[in-house]
Amino acid sequence: MSTLHPISVDDENKILWHPILHVDQMGPEKSNVMKRLWRAFNYWINCPKGKQRIIAEIGDNLYNVGLLLDDIEDNAILRRGAPAAHLIYGLASTVYAIIYRMIILIEQLLDVSENKEIVTDYVIEAGTQLLRGQGVEIYFRDTCICPTYEDYKHIINDRWVSLLNFGLRMLQLFVENENKDFTSLLTTISVFIQIYNDYINLHNPKAGANTCLINLLILLSFQYSNVKTYCDDITEGKFTFPMIHAIRTHPDDHHLIDIIKKRPTDLETKKVFVNILESFGSFEYTRKTLGKLRGDILSEVDNLQLNENPYLKRVLEDILNNLETEIYFDRCD
Repeated sequence: MSTLHPISVDDENKILWHPILHVDQMGPEKSNVMKRLWRAFNYWINCPKGKQRIIAEIGDNLYNVGLLLDDIEDNAILRRGAPAAHLIYGLASTVYAIIYRMIILIEQLLDVSENKEIVTDYVIEAGTQLLRGQGVEIYFRDTCICPTYEDYKHIINDRWVSLLNFGLRMLQLFVENENKDFTSLLTTISVFIQIYNDYINLHNPKAGANTCLINLLILLSFQYSNVKTYCDDITEGKFTFPMIHAIRTHPDDHHLIDIIKKRPTDLETKKVFVNILESFGSFEYTRKTLGKLRGDILSEVDNLQLNENPYLKRVLEDILNNLETEIYFDRCD
C-alpha cells in the first residue's frame, strides 16, 4: 500500500516562486531609474539607513514584479536577454506568482512601521493608481485610439508618480523633520524620463541607417539592459510621445494609425513609420520638450529651497548625455 506524502510549505513556495526567481536571478538592472530616484530623493529626506535598506529591498522586489506584469502586458519575448518568465512557466503560473508575491510584499511593508493604518492607506492609494494607469494605457492600445497629451501625462502620473511618491512617503515615516511635498517635482521628472524612453525607443538608432549599424547599436543600447527589438513600441501598439505629437498635429493623415493597428515586426515597415515621425517634426519637438522639462526640474528644485543633489544631478546627466550621443549618431549618418 502506497503512502501519500503531502507537499510541504517549502516545496509549495518553491513551485509558486519559479517565475519570480527567474527574474530575481538575472540580477539588478543598472538602468533601474526608479531605484536611482528613490536614492536621490533620500539624499534630501535622510531616512535612517536600516529602514532605508528594508524599503529599498521591498522596492526592488516590487520593481521585479512590475517587470513580469509588463512582459505579459506587452507580449514580450525577452527580458534582459533571457526568455520572458510567462513563456517558460506559463501565463497562469506567472500571474499567480505575481499575486502571491504582492501579498507577501504588502505584509512586509506593514511590518516596517508601527503605524500600519497609514501604511495601509499608502499601499491602497498607490496600488489603485498604478492599476488605473495600466488599465487606461491598455485601453488606448487595444482600441487604437490616440490619447491626448493630457491623457498621456495622466497615465504617467498613475503609473510612475504613484509608485515614486509611495516610496518617498514610506521613507518620510521615519524622519522627524518637516516633510516636503515632492509630488510636482516627481511628476515633472517622471514625464521627462518617460518621454526620453519613448524618444530613444524610436530614434536610437536612426531609421535609415544600415541594418548592421542598427543591430550593433541595439546591442549597445544606452538605456535598456534587456535585449529589445528595434522600435518595439510600434510592435506593441503603444502610443508614445513622438507618436502622439505626430498624430495629433496631422489628424487627416492615417498612415501612422494604420501601421500601429498592424503591430508590425519587420524592419522596413518600422523605418517607414519612423521616417514619417521625422518628416512631421516629432523628434525635434520631443527634443525641445525634453530641454524645457529639464529646465522645469531645476526650477522646481530651486522653488523647494533644496540643496544641490548629486544623485539627482547624475540621473539627469546620464539621460542627457545619452540623448546627446544619440543625436551625434543621427548627424553622422
